[in-house]
Amino acid sequence: MTYTQEQIDAQYQKLPTAVKHVIFAVTTAEKIFDTGQKYGLHIDQVGILADEVTYVMLGLTPASQFPQELQRGLGIGENIAAALGRDLNEAIFLPIREEMQSIGKPDRGELAPPTAPASLPSAEQVLKEVENPQPAQVLIKPAEPDLLEKKLAKTFVLPRVESATKEDIIVGPEVDPYREMPQ
Repeated sequence: MTYTQEQIDAQYQKLPTAVKHVIFAVTTAEKIFDTGQKYGLHIDQVGILADEVTYVMLGLTPASQFPQELQRGLGIGENIAAALGRDLNEAIFLPIREEMQSIGKPDRGELAPPTAPASLPSAEQVLKEVENPQPAQVLIKPAEPDLLEKKLAKTFVLPRVESATKEDIIVGPEVDPYREMPQ
């Protein structure tokens, strides 16, 4: 899902400092990149994966919808999306579980952030959904043969072109192109 920059900024301001650091940590980026490489994702897909992980950490995407968002955004199968979600849960979300639970609570003497709109889930709901993901629905599409298989499945005949032979050409008196004709 796509969110506006204002939504992202507003939700980011509500996060505890520890979660803010995790979002921009080099180790988080490395974990996302390594997980993407493990599942054979292209570099543009790894970027989409990083965005989806950030949306979950911000609380914009419910953790229960994380595998479906991965499947939709990355164009991957349900099983791969579920396995990818499990790996990211273990590598990124579980270590910051306590910090994510404190979303919406004051952070060491800071003022409490204003209450979130009704459309955004609470931190407890996000953590519950991350810890207990629900299986995604199976969408099975028939495999399409690739272009090479399509082309090789049919017989192809080149059209026959008749070419003129030396005997077919009516030859007149031989003219030397380098000799000038008398006038």
